[in-house]
Amino acid sequence: MSNGASRARKERLFTLRRQVARQIIESDLDDTIDVTPLGLRTGLRAAEKKRLLPVVDWPDRDLKPVLSKLDPAPGPDQPLPEADWLVITWTVDEHKALKEVFAPSLPTERWHLYRHNFARYAPDLKSTGPAARAGRIGSYCMVEVAGKRVLCLKSEFHLNQDGPKLPLRPLTRQLIEETGAKNILSIGTAGGVGMDDELGDVMVSQSALFKCGDEFEDADFNGKKYVSNWNMDKRLFKDATKLMIPLQEPPYAPPTKRVPFDGRPVTLPPNKPHIAHFTDHPIITTDFFEFGTSANRLDKIGCAVEMDDAVIAMVCQELGPHLRYAFVRNVSDPVINADLDERTQVMWAAAYYERFGRQTSYNGALATWAIIAAN
Repeated sequence: MSNGASRARKERLFTLRRQVARQIIESDLDDTIDVTPLGLRTGLRAAEKKRLLPVVDWPDRDLKPVLSKLDPAPGPDQPLPEADWLVITWTVDEHKALKEVFAPSLPTERWHLYRHNFARYAPDLKSTGPAARAGRIGSYCMVEVAGKRVLCLKSEFHLNQDGPKLPLRPLTRQLIEETGAKNILSIGTAGGVGMDDELGDVMVSQSALFKCGDEFEDADFNGKKYVSNWNMDKRLFKDATKLMIPLQEPPYAPPTKRVPFDGRPVTLPPNKPHIAHFTDHPIITTDFFEFGTSANRLDKIGCAVEMDDAVIAMVCQELGPHLRYAFVRNVSDPVINADLDERTQVMWAAAYYERFGRQTSYNGALATWAIIAAN
């Protein structure tokens, strides 16, 4: 293959992965979704949706998140209120899972809209990205956990969607400075990278690593790793794990009877979710839709792969050592079989997310609660 043909193929694959990333960000399990590139439909009926996430049976009522009413209600162009903890999540399904754990009585559509200083960032936003199309930075609500003020924010800004000037970087500084939060968590879905990583497992890391191969491949921060060295109290991890949803992959068989195959579809046992904690084994942040495969062995450099966390870590490091940060990433797609062609690998990784993104994010939100309540 010539260099020109190789570059063209690479760009086609990156274009595909950027499209899938955008679809995943906006994917809502309440809709029936077409997954690029093969149009795999994964929507659920309304009755099935209602059974996805159980009401949390809190082990200690004193540690249960309590919704805080902001009176008067803030307008969208006002700064964020002060908080002790800032929790940022990124996709529609992650948002709805966070709501079920932290603010079940407040629908996501009623969270406070936030667009303070949006006009400052707008010129740097790609018109195709979620933030530009929504015309806002995000939405938020306030809760209290064990006497701590927690601001939960769903961001519309994204490393791989906004453009080469990376407006998420100055925005993160704005979020931290407005809230005055000393504790910052970025939470949500991620691709598993280890062969033993299963749906619903949660990776908690105090470290993040840039591994960009698309728009930010030549950025000065690419390849940099950031670590937040603080002593995380993990005493509530066991309680959170007991509340998590066990998830089971669907039965598998060849998609057509033309393939020689004897027997019934292969069924794997349900997973028993667990929380794994790392201080300096990082979350891997890429600038395109990346996932662990049986060939790329991302587990050698990190514990999960996603598309935003290292930006948060970078800004926290810039602001100073008084900030504590960590990342809570639930496995929404397991390691994909690298024997498949790349487009089919992408299809499977996206299909896993579409089907299990919200359920796995419920487990991640419970781990988030455990960190906040104990620290």
